[in-house]
Amino acid sequence: MCRPVRIVVHAVGRTRERGWETLAASEYERRLLRGKPPILVRTTFYSTGEALANAVEGSSGIVLDRMGVQMSSMVFAEMLQSTASGHVAFAIGGAEGLRLPASWLRISLSQMTWPHRLARLLLLEQIFRSREIWAQSGYHK
Repeated sequence: MCRPVRIVVHAVGRTRERGWETLAASEYERRLLRGKPPILVRTTFYSTGEALANAVEGSSGIVLDRMGVQMSSMVFAEMLQSTASGHVAFAIGGAEGLRLPASWLRISLSQMTWPHRLARLLLLEQIFRSREIWAQSGYHK
């Protein structure tokens, strides 16, 4: 049996119980749990970037930053697989950005700016795509 990968997405904002983005995120979470290796994704929301920074103080992970490193889906999958020792943390800020320590790797989904709720969906899709790349399922093509 494959050990599950645990991913926590720290995000500024609040969940919208019936919002379209919540439904889409739930679908990706279900897909991630069903595959091999299973990936358990949990999103924790914070009211401000400062609250998020305080909550992750002393840890490291990957922050979505429009000024971060851009990479292909294949490179993202390799990076995620190499850091997937069981636990991975991502952070998504609000309009004000995030002030996290240099220990957090900064990556960019695009040179475009995305609303944080949409950035979360793009991140979940890339995590799903990464797992499918690992499994060589053909989804990526």
